[in-house]
Amino acid sequence: MRDLTLGHDAQLVRTAESAGFWTLFLTQTAALLVVAAYAIPLYRALFIGPAGEPPGSTPRVPIACAAALMQICYWSRRRFLTIPALRRDDLSGHLLLFLARSLFVGAATFLPVAFFVRYGDTTPSAFGVILVPIVLFAVFCYAWELERLARTRLQLFRD
Repeated sequence: MRDLTLGHDAQLVRTAESAGFWTLFLTQTAALLVVAAYAIPLYRALFIGPAGEPPGSTPRVPIACAAALMQICYWSRRRFLTIPALRRDDLSGHLLLFLARSLFVGAATFLPVAFFVRYGDTTPSAFGVILVPIVLFAVFCYAWELERLARTRLQLFRD
């Protein structure tokens, strides 16, 4: 009788951990979308050139809050939860790997465009100079989380 209770408790713990993981991951994804909502127009303005609104007028507080939320979710997940067991699927694993690498490469191109190509058109602020690496690190952590999910789908390693 005791063995049945332990099995049920273990299943309940796995379900709770899985729900916690996906809650943190979806929160992290929503925060990434907030960062993208502000960063993509800024990136476009830096890449193409000023088209009405100067790049320095982008609100930085929502981006900072979203990056902080991404970090809180990522490190909480790393500390307290494991990646749930997923069934093996090569196609979705490869697509997740592609998305993870594309996401970080796309985010990392912001630095050369901002600092080397369009530096003369922008007026950097101390907060902005600090914020860019913080956001890039948050995107890196999210991309790493996607890679870990992909590798779980590919069953290359487990946490």
